[in-house]
Amino acid sequence: MPTKPKNSSPGRIGAAALDDAQQRHLIHRAKTIGLLMRHCINAGASMIALADPKSGMTLAGQCLVAALLGWSLYRLATQSHGPVVTAVDVASTIAICFGIPLLVHDPLFQLSNSAPQAIAGTAVISFAVSLPALLTFAITLVIAGAYAVGAAEVVGWGEVGSIRAVYYFALQWTTASLIRFMLLRVAAAVDQARRARESAETARAVEEGVRVFAREQMALLHDTAASTLLIVGQGVDLPANRLADQARRDLDILERGPWCSTSTPLELVSALRAVSNFARTRTVIEGRATVWLDGSIAHAVIAATRETLNNIDRHARAKQVRIVVGSESLSLIDDGIGFDQADVSRRHGITESIVGRMYRVGGSATVTSAPGRGTIVDLRWTPEAPLRPTLPEPMVLDRQIQRIRATYVFALTFYVVANLVTTVPYAASHTGHFVSQIALAAVAGTCALLALPGLENLCRLRIPVGLSALLMVMLTHSVVIVPPHMLGTQADWAQGGIGWCVVVLVLALRTWRAATILTAFWLTASIIELCLRPEVEAVTNLGYGTASILGVQLFALVFDGLMRDAAAEVGTEVAAHRELLISEKVAQAVAQEYRRRYAELIDSVVPLLRQLANGDAITGAVRREARAQSRRLRALFDQSTTFEHPLMQRLRLVVDAVESRHIDVAIKVSTELPYIDDCVAERLARSAALVLEMEMVSAQLVIGSAGQRLSLSLVCRGLSEPVNSAEALAAIVGDVVVSEDSVWCVFECAIGQ
Repeated sequence: MPTKPKNSSPGRIGAAALDDAQQRHLIHRAKTIGLLMRHCINAGASMIALADPKSGMTLAGQCLVAALLGWSLYRLATQSHGPVVTAVDVASTIAICFGIPLLVHDPLFQLSNSAPQAIAGTAVISFAVSLPALLTFAITLVIAGAYAVGAAEVVGWGEVGSIRAVYYFALQWTTASLIRFMLLRVAAAVDQARRARESAETARAVEEGVRVFAREQMALLHDTAASTLLIVGQGVDLPANRLADQARRDLDILERGPWCSTSTPLELVSALRAVSNFARTRTVIEGRATVWLDGSIAHAVIAATRETLNNIDRHARAKQVRIVVGSESLSLIDDGIGFDQADVSRRHGITESIVGRMYRVGGSATVTSAPGRGTIVDLRWTPEAPLRPTLPEPMVLDRQIQRIRATYVFALTFYVVANLVTTVPYAASHTGHFVSQIALAAVAGTCALLALPGLENLCRLRIPVGLSALLMVMLTHSVVIVPPHMLGTQADWAQGGIGWCVVVLVLALRTWRAATILTAFWLTASIIELCLRPEVEAVTNLGYGTASILGVQLFALVFDGLMRDAAAEVGTEVAAHRELLISEKVAQAVAQEYRRRYAELIDSVVPLLRQLANGDAITGAVRREARAQSRRLRALFDQSTTFEHPLMQRLRLVVDAVESRHIDVAIKVSTELPYIDDCVAERLARSAALVLEMEMVSAQLVIGSAGQRLSLSLVCRGLSEPVNSAEALAAIVGDVVVSEDSVWCVFECAIGQ
């Protein structure tokens, strides 16, 4: 008999895929953003340089820039993250830096925006965000060194120390690496929290899956083998060919191995016709000619119908049963003698095999009957199979996004403050108004600090107040303080500094709205510069600034939005992997449960069913064997009603461990068990486990209740030294009785404690 599920390997799907999901998604997003940022700005800077009539580039420089433009367009089209193309990106940046003498001729080029500075600075940031820190540290050193060598050929080696871009590369690398480090740390914490949650959810799902299997396997045995053996044992007059067909049906169902749920669509009406062929009572199917259902729902409806027909054959004395099929319902109507619905003798078949089955697939079943009035069984369902959620809880997802975004805001705010600290003193010393510029920078920095998480309640109008203050700083600085000929140069710290303050302040807004505000600030500053300095050089400078400053700032906003998307995608990916992992783990647990509890039981009835299926004569010995097996199954069905009890769930785990030591353990429930809480159940099960740790041949547990007390009686047989064992148990239990090689002890607790 097949008892194993299909080959499965949850390790292939689960742990590795779930362990670092958030980190993998963030790294992938960072690589994509870095690539787009690098090559969009490279392409923009290259086009501006080629279009600038006063650039002074040599023919070789034009070829170099044109090659970079072509490569950037190719990279934007392919968006590959492979190591070879990334290495070409690094090499092309270094080539631009070494090629500075071919691209510029003005010794003062480093004082304003330029193509080499835009390309090199953006490369430093984009590599630092998307690649490991040690690697990008080496790349940044090489880029800075190449830039210094190239610039020295233009400004002179004696002025290398005054090239501020080289120092700015260090700040850019430090900030971008810090952002990456902090985001990955938070992502790792999110992954760790998710792993813990996923582990708990998987354990609960597997536990529930095994419980569902146990109920369905019991119901399957009840509806097939138990029903057929009961007919034989009671000597019901049934034609030999009909009995053989029914036994063959039971064999076919049982030899498939453990019950398993499936969602493969199934046509209901044709399956109902096949089931009705085994009914002794005349059956008429009415209503819809075809109904396609999800497999799990269809199997539940078919099994509930089969059990209803079994009950009608055994008890109803009906002449006919009508099966009325609808798109979302099915009714079985017989004209038999009916029954009293308070009759507990029919409780298991109705409660588990009919009502319980429909409930477990999200449907319902109602049974209406009275003595002398026949019986109506109504089954109802929804067309779709019940689905587990495929996304993490919204609250959990929101917390993940908030943690990552808060880290991002802290890192960007650090960059904003560091940028002001490094640029403002230099600018103030070259333009005058030192105190005024320091004051304006302090206002701008304060506005940026308003974006820090946790300050929402302190200043509910922080965004409009902060934006208004930044606008005043920008206007005052550009119109009043900075001389027109210095606008757009390194003395104009507000050109980039104010924009970064705006970025951190508007991160809380939707991406499109934040980008609109940021662009409006940039356009305002650009219009002021062109009005005060209507020159071609100003236009070119603004073009490079748009590519290298505004472009990077816009990507910073987009990155924030993409992080939110990444968190949502992680939720979807993890949920999908979790579904696969749970399915495989449930299949393994079910197979183990089947081998442990049902395979031997089914093997004991299969020979008898085969004998019936072959059409052999039904002798007195066969009837006695059928009655014995039927009683055995009925006792198991009665016990199964207690399987959901907290104490029984824990005792089954204890018994499994004991039986793995080749010790026979029998459990008997003498009365209906009252409810007890998990703590009491755990205490009783733990006490029983301590007793069963002794070496013995067999043990019997009898569980019952009387009044307000629940008792667990435990008899251990085949002990080598029962007296010594009893003395050891007295410290745990109290009263212990020794008889020959056996020890008997009783655990009691008050119900409700």
